[in-house]
Amino acid sequence: MKTSYVCSLALALLFFMQNERVGEVKGEVLDMRGKPISGALVVYTNTQNQKRYSVKTDGTGKFIMIGLMLGDYDVKITGTAGQQIYSARKTVYAIDKQRFNVIQIDLSLIPTKASLAPFLGVKAEELQKEAWRNVSESTLRDLTPEQQAELRTENALIADYNALTPQAQQAIKSQDWTQAATLLRQLMKIAPYKWELYQNLGSIQRRLTKFEEAVQTLEKGISIVRDDPEQKRDQAKVKAATVQMRIEEGEAYVAMGNPEAATSQFLAAAQLDPRSALAYLHLCTSEYNTGRADKAVAACARAIAIEPTHSENYQVLAGIQSNLERYQDALATYQQGIAVAQENVTATRPSQKSNINSRQFSDPSTAIAEAVRAGQMMQSAGNIYFQLKNYPKAAEFFTQSARLHPYPALPLFNLCATLYDMNNLSAAAAACDRSTEADPKMPDPYFVKASALYGESAKRGKFKGSNEMKSALEKYLQLAPEGFYAGEAHAMLREMSAHN
Repeated sequence: MKTSYVCSLALALLFFMQNERVGEVKGEVLDMRGKPISGALVVYTNTQNQKRYSVKTDGTGKFIMIGLMLGDYDVKITGTAGQQIYSARKTVYAIDKQRFNVIQIDLSLIPTKASLAPFLGVKAEELQKEAWRNVSESTLRDLTPEQQAELRTENALIADYNALTPQAQQAIKSQDWTQAATLLRQLMKIAPYKWELYQNLGSIQRRLTKFEEAVQTLEKGISIVRDDPEQKRDQAKVKAATVQMRIEEGEAYVAMGNPEAATSQFLAAAQLDPRSALAYLHLCTSEYNTGRADKAVAACARAIAIEPTHSENYQVLAGIQSNLERYQDALATYQQGIAVAQENVTATRPSQKSNINSRQFSDPSTAIAEAVRAGQMMQSAGNIYFQLKNYPKAAEFFTQSARLHPYPALPLFNLCATLYDMNNLSAAAAACDRSTEADPKMPDPYFVKASALYGESAKRGKFKGSNEMKSALEKYLQLAPEGFYAGEAHAMLREMSAHN
C-alpha cells in the first residue's frame, strides 16, 4: 500500500510540473458595435522558436487554446475577410497568473485615427494621437463609463458608415441615382461634416433635375469646407473642392434659367482659382447668355490660354463668335480648334505597337471623342463659308465633316445643298443619296435631289420627270407633308404629270 501511494504521489507531482511549463490562453473578440465576431482567426507565434498556435472564435466571439509553452508570443487576430483586428506581443504565464492570459478585444472601445466625430473624453488627445494598437489596455480600462459610452457610440457610427459607403458607391457606379441619393442622405446623418457627401449628393440631385435642392446641398458643402478647421490645413484641397462645387452650383442655376446667378457662381470659381479653365469656360457661356458678349469672349480666350490643348474651349468660343456674326474670327478659331482636336486624336489613338497592359496604352474613347469634336467644328465652319457664299470652301469642310461627324447625314445634306448652289447637279444628287443612306428619315435631301434631277433635265432643254425624281418627291411629302418645300414638291409632281 505504501509503495502504491508513493507512486501515485509521484505521478501527480509530474503532472503538476508539466502544467507548470504550459499555459492556457482565452479571450473574446467583439466588433465595432460591441457584437461577437465569429470565425476570427487567432494566432499565437512563439518569439523564440516560431512555433505557431491557432484557433478560430466561436459563435459567441470567444476562443480558448491550451498547451502553449510559457514565454513571449506575437498575437495576431484577423477577421473572416483577412482584415487585421488586433496585434500585440503577449506573455503566456503559468496557471498561477492565468488572469494575464485573457484577451478582451472590444473594437467598440478602440479609438480610430480617422474618427468621424472625434472622441472628446479626458484622454481624447492621447487616444487620437496614436494608432489604437499602440494604446495600452490599461489606458482603455481607465476610461469612465461615460467615456466608454462615447467611444461605443462613435464606433457604431463608423461601422454604419463603412457598411453604407460601398453601397452608395455601387449605386453611383450603376447610375441608380435615386438609390444613391437615399444612401448619401443616410451617410450625411452619420457624418454631417463630410463635404464630399454634399458634393456627390448635389451632383446627383442635378441629374434628378432637382436643381433647387442641388443648390442648397452644394451651398452647405461649401460652407463645411470653408469652416472646417481640419480642412483648412490643406488649402489646395479646400480650393479644389470649393471651385468644383461652385461650378456645379452654377450649372444648376443654368438649368433653372437663372443665368445671372450662374454667372456669379462661375465668376467666384474663377476668382478662387484663376488657373481653372473649366470655370472660365462656364463663365464664358453664362456671360454670353446674360448679354455680355465681350466678357464672354474674354472668358473663353482665358480658358484657351490656360488649356490650349482642350479643343472644347475653341468650339465654344467659335460658336459665340459665329452667333455674333464675327465670321472671320469664328473661322480662325474653328481652324485652331480643328487642328488641336486632330492633334489630340493622333496623340490618344492606340498604335499597333501599343501594349494594352502598359500605362502608355491610350484610351480609344478619347480619340473618338476628339475626332467627333473635329467633325462638329468642320460642319460649323462649313456653315459659315456657306453663309459667306464661299461654296467651294463650304463643300470642302462638309466633305471632311462627313467622315467624322456623329450624325453624318447632316454634313452630307449640307454638301448636297452646297453642290446644288454651285450648279454641280449630278454631284448634288449623289451627295443627297449618301445623306438619305445615312438617315432615310431625313426629308430635305429627297427634295434637293429631286430639284437637282429637275435641273439636269432642264439643262437638256426638255423637261421630263423621271421615276427617280418622282420617287424622291413622294418620299419627301411622305416624311414632311407640311414641310417647307411641300408646295413646290406638289407643283413639281403636277408638272411631271402634265408632261407625261
